[in-house]
Amino acid sequence: MLKNSQIRIYSLVLIIVLFISLIGILIKLEYEDLHRLEFAAMESHFKDQVLETKRSSELLKLFVNDINGLSRNQVLDTYFSNLDLGMSEKYGLKYSRFQIKKEFSEFLKLQEVDGTPFYRQIVLIDEKGNEIVSSVHPLADSTDIYSPEFSEIRTRVLKVGKLHGFMQEYSYSILYCNPIIYKGQYRGKILTFINNPAFFPDKHMSASNITTILLLPGFEESNYKEGIHLRYSLKEFPPLDSFKTNKFKKVTVKTIYGSIIEVVVSRINVEGTDFEILNICPIKYIYRNQEKLYYTITIIVLSLIIIIGAVLVERFHLKNSNLKVQLQTRAEQNASIRRKNEEMQAEIAKRKLIEEELSESRIKAEYLANESEQANRSKSLFLANMSHDIRTPMNSIIGFTDILLETIKDEQNNEFLRHIKSSADYLLNIINDVLDISKIESGSQDVSRDIINTKEFFLNVDNLFIASAEEKGLRFQGKLNDDLPEFFISDSQKLKQVLVNLLNNAIKFTHNGAVVYHVSCANNVMDISVSDTGIGIPKEFHSDVFEPFKQVKGQNHSIYGGTGLGLAITKRLVDLMRGEITFSTEVGVGTTFYIELPIDIPDSVNIEKEDEQSEITVSVVKPLHILIAEDNHINQRLIGFLIGSAQHTFDIVPNGLEALKKLKMKHYDLLLLDIQMPVMDGYETLKRIRGDKDLKDLYVIALTAQAMSGDKENLIEQGANDYVSKPINKFKLLESINHFASRRL
Repeated sequence: MLKNSQIRIYSLVLIIVLFISLIGILIKLEYEDLHRLEFAAMESHFKDQVLETKRSSELLKLFVNDINGLSRNQVLDTYFSNLDLGMSEKYGLKYSRFQIKKEFSEFLKLQEVDGTPFYRQIVLIDEKGNEIVSSVHPLADSTDIYSPEFSEIRTRVLKVGKLHGFMQEYSYSILYCNPIIYKGQYRGKILTFINNPAFFPDKHMSASNITTILLLPGFEESNYKEGIHLRYSLKEFPPLDSFKTNKFKKVTVKTIYGSIIEVVVSRINVEGTDFEILNICPIKYIYRNQEKLYYTITIIVLSLIIIIGAVLVERFHLKNSNLKVQLQTRAEQNASIRRKNEEMQAEIAKRKLIEEELSESRIKAEYLANESEQANRSKSLFLANMSHDIRTPMNSIIGFTDILLETIKDEQNNEFLRHIKSSADYLLNIINDVLDISKIESGSQDVSRDIINTKEFFLNVDNLFIASAEEKGLRFQGKLNDDLPEFFISDSQKLKQVLVNLLNNAIKFTHNGAVVYHVSCANNVMDISVSDTGIGIPKEFHSDVFEPFKQVKGQNHSIYGGTGLGLAITKRLVDLMRGEITFSTEVGVGTTFYIELPIDIPDSVNIEKEDEQSEITVSVVKPLHILIAEDNHINQRLIGFLIGSAQHTFDIVPNGLEALKKLKMKHYDLLLLDIQMPVMDGYETLKRIRGDKDLKDLYVIALTAQAMSGDKENLIEQGANDYVSKPINKFKLLESINHFASRRL
């Protein structure tokens, strides 16, 4: 039988064992619960990292699109085009580089995230790795970091040192390289250095509790280890391959101080790129203030065990409450991140829409430019053909009318012929006006720089109008100020046409009184006023004065005539010469037109005296044997009559091919060559004549009904010795022939 004391001892041992077992079970259950909570916290942390990675992926995509767009910029195309054209730094290339640097600087200023510069530096290098242009953001947190060794790198995280006093600090940049393809060839790269804080402004690449590392293609494991920064420097860390993409893992690592810490490592792929983000965070900063519980269970004092059990239960509930608060806070943070992500996506969608609209606008602008260019070419071709087709019959009408006026002596018939001649001249003036306004509007007129003798120029203008003014009983006067230079530089032909148009109008619309023009000069600006005492212009028509084909309503067309083009041409000619024209008028009192025209004054002028023997009459010139190449039968007879009247002999052929045959068979002193002919035109005929060793010195006078700007220069360049336009003026044609004959004396 057991004694009572033994029974008590056994009972106490049993109770202690039961309590120890119970506490052991409770501790086991608590540990399992804590492990579940710990896993949930790590899983929540991983989800947060995925959300942050999505935000980073949108920024990376936006960044890649921005750089791709920058590499296809029009300014870069202009630079490489100038480079291919062989432009030097002095002429064109330096300006193109300045434009690129300006474009880069504007691009840097526009790219910011929460006040932080998105890009630190942009560098343009050529295909050999030589730097062309570099631009640094003024708010970047480091100095220029570009080095020639980066020219062979695609993408890398760079560790950049920055010295502050005796302290060396480091920051990180992402180097992204985008190749430039111009006209199908590789021409260099754009290197972009991105501030890492722009991706992770709170905790990226800094010595903090949580470290985020951007893993790039070809990232070496040694660099990856060097990039890790925790509160403790790590001595041993598992290899990168041990962490699976888009997963998280808890590992134990050792610091250089010998301590062991647990960290959670997540490796997440950035959508749409070949980048990955490695996130390393100590367990204690995910599952706050949670340490592994080690309890010393004593079976000596039951009361102590009970107290310890109560304390454990209380701590469990407290930590459970803290974890709920943390999870609630994390949920709110997630909601905030989602809102920001939605705002970012909306901004990205907006920018994409703007880019699409800009792209459509560029395509539309290019289409309109091509359409405009095609329209101008069609217009120029139409004007050339119209000029030829209208002037060819006008040549016959005016030419034969002039011949009849010289031969018919009957007064009445002569009067009829003068009416025909007047009407033909009037029609020719209308044609010239239409062609002039069309040439100006199509941009086919250039401004020349002629050295003009002031007195001679305005004396010639006076001689054109003195007779017509006297015929109407008007006083005509030109006043030249003493401040006018002896010579000035301007386009003499256009200036003369402006004055002729204004003075013609003044005389036409003035029935009594005077027409006066006044010229002065100050500060290289010539001031010209043309005044009359004519009918004036009603106020309601002031806005239409310089519009083409606009005339005062109710104006008697049978008295004044005209097409309404004179002042329109005048305004456009003044604009071409960089001048300004205005007017003042009063009905029944008169009108004054004012012109301000910028001019240049030459330093010195060499005046060549005209050759007194340059004008040689037909009578002292030996008759010539001339070949006429003209396809129009009426014009053949007209030109033949004009040549024959000057005692010259001639043959006629209908095209350039027949002309070449004649020139091979027979000697001719000169060739009158029409430009537009069937079978072979004048240009091809000229080309073959100048390429033939037997005919290359033949004197050729070109005849053409075209009157477009540059026709004469083009014909002379093609090989013509002289140029006579249709309708052919008898005296101009014979003057050109006499000029050739005088060279043979």
